[in-house]
Amino acid sequence: MGGIRPEEVSWEKALDLQAFQQKIEEFLATKSTGSSTD
Repeated sequence: MGGIRPEEVSWEKALDLQAFQQKIEEFLATKSTGSSTD
């Protein structure tokens, strides 16, 4: 894959990591409250 600069890749990875972290936090939040409504 040519034409992609390292900055762009790391920026996309950071975005994915942020979304992934948010999902984990939401998952832990619903888990800690016991039974969730959904």
